Amino acid sequence: EAQLHDVEPALYRLRRHKDADELAMIRKAIAGTERMYARAREIIRPGVTELEVFNELQSAAVAEFDEPLTGTGNDYQCGSRGGPPRAGRKALAGELYILDLGPAFRGYFADNARTIAVTEASEAQRTAWGYIMQVFEHVEREVRPGKNARELFQEAQTILDQAPVGVFNHHLGHGIGLFPHEAPHLNPHWDDTFEAGDVFTAEPGLYADELRAGMRIENDYLVTENGVERLTDFSLEL
Repeated sequence: EAQLHDVEPALYRLRRHKDADELAMIRKAIAGTERMYARAREIIRPGVTELEVFNELQSAAVAEFDEPLTGTGNDYQCGSRGGPPRAGRKALAGELYILDLGPAFRGYFADNARTIAVTEASEAQRTAWGYIMQVFEHVEREVRPGKNARELFQEAQTILDQAPVGVFNHHLGHGIGLFPHEAPHLNPHWDDTFEAGDVFTAEPGLYADELRAGMRIENDYLVTENGVERLTDFSLEL
């Protein structure tokens, strides 16, 4: 008599370890985001509309991939924690522009974020940015096979709670691959450890009205036998 077995948990487990061909496609997807941020830094200024930025960034990714996109990312709003581009909304002086981009290349997703100051960053914005950089330094120093993901989240929360401006109140990151969100999960509820071959994001953020409305910066990492390799090796500056 035939029996049905749910193999989905085993498949998700196998997907965590990225093979060389999978890594090549993820790296290409990340190259698309690098091209997108470079274009964003060229065009973001007071008066540019969110839809103009969205359109220009999609074109930049298509130029990198030389084929249509199968994913665009979620966050294209200025002066906001995130969301899709809004018709007629223009960037204003003093605001921060959070871009959280996730194009896919042949089925494999990138997911990373940069925050760009529309004009010169304020002292409060620069201070918050410094605390976010401390989180990345901690991630790159501490993550290796066997490091607990929940513990890493708690350590990042402790760093960001010390910031004199802004609050951090979302997950720290997640895996990427065939889905834009998959294991490992960097949050207070996922009590598991990193493994060699994981590709994950770290996305610390700080949000407050004083920051117009906040910032989120997200890097992509590969877990190696001895630590991590940062895959998003491009500017983190505001």
